[in-house]
Amino acid sequence: MNTMKTWNGAIVSALVVIAAAVAFMLLVQSPQARVKAKKAERIKLDKEAKGLFVEVTSLKKANQPRLWQTSSEAIGPTAMGKMSALARNLGLTMLSFRPQKPEESGDLTKYRYVLSLEGSFPRMIEFARKAETLGNKIAVDRIQLASKDGATDNVSATIGVVAYRERIEPKAPTGRTALASDVKTKP
Repeated sequence: MNTMKTWNGAIVSALVVIAAAVAFMLLVQSPQARVKAKKAERIKLDKEAKGLFVEVTSLKKANQPRLWQTSSEAIGPTAMGKMSALARNLGLTMLSFRPQKPEESGDLTKYRYVLSLEGSFPRMIEFARKAETLGNKIAVDRIQLASKDGATDNVSATIGVVAYRERIEPKAPTGRTALASDVKTKP
């Protein structure tokens, strides 16, 4: 009877060990399988990165005509000249052109300007439409209109416009001083 219990215990123990070994083999990946999975993941990520690079390149190319290529100091006066000429051609009176603080966002610098204009409502809408032509490189981002009087279509407007320029990183100095870590010493 004692031997039967011993054999039963040994068989149960053997079954537990076999079950643990099978579970270990099924649940734990071999190093080769992990390497293969990582390689497949890396190939997939490289393919995605190349696709994103192509997409970003095409978007940059498409946006290039909308970006100012002049110096940041020249954008304000040039934009003011274009906007005042447009207002004059439409019979509007430009009362002011106020530059705002430039904002950096990613690779772009956003230059905001606020214009105050007076004139007829239809011409004001035409001004906003024509201001955004591709040649002007300006986007209208807000319009605030107020009636000057109830009898005519004359309005005063505050129009916010934006000009974008690719941000240029300052160049690193060309003459670099040697650091102690740059000097190789003989052992």
